[in-house]
Amino acid sequence: MRRLILILTGLLLGGTLTAQNLSRCEYWFDQDFAARQVVLYTGNGLPMQVDASGLSTGLHNLVLLVQDTNGVWTSPRSFMFLHYPTPQSDTAIYTYWFDQNHVDGQSGALTSGNMLIDATMLTTGPHFLTMMCQMGSDIRVEQHLFYHFPDVASTPATYTCWFDQNYAAAQTDSLVNGTLTVDASSLTPGMHQFTVVCQVGNNSRVEQHIFYKMPNIAPVTLNYRVDGGQWTSVSAQMAGAVVNLNLDMTALAEGNHGIEYYTTGGNNDVLTTIQIDTFERTHMPVHYTLTVLSADTTMGSVSEGGTWAEGEEVTIEAYPIDGYHFTQWDDGVTNNPRVVTLTSDTSFTAFFEEDIHYYTLTVLSADATMGSVSEGGTWAEGEEVTIEAYPIDGYHFTQWDDGVTNNPRVVTLTSDTSFTAFFEEDIHYYTLTVLSADATMGSVSEGGTWAEGEEVTIEAYPIDGYHFTQWDDGVTNNPRVVTLTSDTSFTAFFEEDIHYYTLTVLSADATMGSVSEGGTWAEGEEVTIEAYPADGYLFSHWNDGDTTNPRFIVLTSDTSLTAYFIDDPLGIDERTMEQITVSSCHGNIVIRFDSPKPLWIYDVDGRLLVHKAVVASGAYSIPVPNGVYIVKAGDRYIKKVVVME
Repeated sequence: MRRLILILTGLLLGGTLTAQNLSRCEYWFDQDFAARQVVLYTGNGLPMQVDASGLSTGLHNLVLLVQDTNGVWTSPRSFMFLHYPTPQSDTAIYTYWFDQNHVDGQSGALTSGNMLIDATMLTTGPHFLTMMCQMGSDIRVEQHLFYHFPDVASTPATYTCWFDQNYAAAQTDSLVNGTLTVDASSLTPGMHQFTVVCQVGNNSRVEQHIFYKMPNIAPVTLNYRVDGGQWTSVSAQMAGAVVNLNLDMTALAEGNHGIEYYTTGGNNDVLTTIQIDTFERTHMPVHYTLTVLSADTTMGSVSEGGTWAEGEEVTIEAYPIDGYHFTQWDDGVTNNPRVVTLTSDTSFTAFFEEDIHYYTLTVLSADATMGSVSEGGTWAEGEEVTIEAYPIDGYHFTQWDDGVTNNPRVVTLTSDTSFTAFFEEDIHYYTLTVLSADATMGSVSEGGTWAEGEEVTIEAYPIDGYHFTQWDDGVTNNPRVVTLTSDTSFTAFFEEDIHYYTLTVLSADATMGSVSEGGTWAEGEEVTIEAYPADGYLFSHWNDGDTTNPRFIVLTSDTSLTAYFIDDPLGIDERTMEQITVSSCHGNIVIRFDSPKPLWIYDVDGRLLVHKAVVASGAYSIPVPNGVYIVKAGDRYIKKVVVME
């Protein structure tokens, strides 16, 4: 049988439940309350084994409740775990992932019972770690909530810590260069629990550690000499059987050397015999600093400097901003990028200049028999130039080819540019005005001025959802051609298109409930749908996740909605007391107490939503979204409640 092994001590209320007074455990997988399992304790103790043999391969959710012999229930606890149907290996392996992102999970083999976890990619903030250790057919699952943030050296940080859950004796101080100093002198030798909360600004990080306090060990004296020279004595603190020695080798020549050493003092003179060993003094390369600067950061930037070994080749580069270009380095070299070889501390500064562009201005006459224009030429970018059109007698200037009618006109050059002047014979012109009766339904072609007798095409353009009906003179042609004999105005009329859509309403399981009928309605019409649970069932949600019932929807396309139902009752062993009542009202969970009690509220996935250490007697209302919740009050009261507005 496939076994999932859980360490239950993390589930117990206040640490008061033990293996000797546990009564029963109820658990279920993947929100399947109807298939929940009950484990009765017979004094076999912890850990407990959960039967996961019927699960498919993949990620699953386990919700667990534990009860003691006095009828006290724990809070629900949720586990996420990866299930393998067959043993993978007799070697201990581990799998872990963050924030329920199993797709990016990491795996590896345990090394000397240790597992390495890479959290460098995480963003600053709270995260959830799920760990699984597999050995043969057994899996152990652990979950931890922690706070991750990068090291902040310049922000004041404080910490609060205590030992063995003795918060009354907590110590508080400021971090010094990221280091905290904790006084553990009052602790007795042996196993202890250490809890620390570190706070930087509005962020905090909580850690817990189990450690063993060693008995006080008197300092030792380490005596040593190198290559038969004079003996030197230094004070040291032993770490087990290890004494660390920082040996200054700057005066030693490169190559092999001999060292003799022994220790005295401590609780016992453990190394009174002289020990002899050898070590090698290797070449220490010389490093130089390379500094790369920009002469003007508004014109360009440069690659980063740093420290490199003597003789190493390093590539540096200048990056001009748009509108500027690199000219040279401060030593006159114009290569970019360039390779430099370090022989000393070196600095290079990049120089930039603004780009200057010249553009050609061309000025033309559309018809030289009607008029002429001023000359073109070449000017610097951004320079203002005046151009002018000169009509011949009997003609007049109308506009430039870009529609501008100013004459003369001033233009600013940003590229090679050409302007053509248009002229017309002095004749009669009439204005054509084209209007839309409602611009929210459609637009029209532009009006303008045309010569007498000229034919002009006008057109109406309906917006999506609307159509053209007629012009204000009753003509329905679109487009249409008109001949101007006077100043004229035309107005286009539009009407809205009407679309109809089909609404389909389904029940996911007709044995659990039915739904209101579907049908066909006009676009934008508001329609009410409703799910009707059968006896013994409750409405859960629609297939799009909405939990409103009945529900109003506005049709903008063909739509299908399916209602899902769940069993009622939930199936959890509910404990009730006459002095506590729980109900739902208008999107709120309402609890009434005759005396103060602690309160917990969970969703059906076992997540804790509300916790109050003490709630005063009287009525207490908590607004929540529609759904099914587990309410636990005091030690003996646990009840399921369904909230629907």
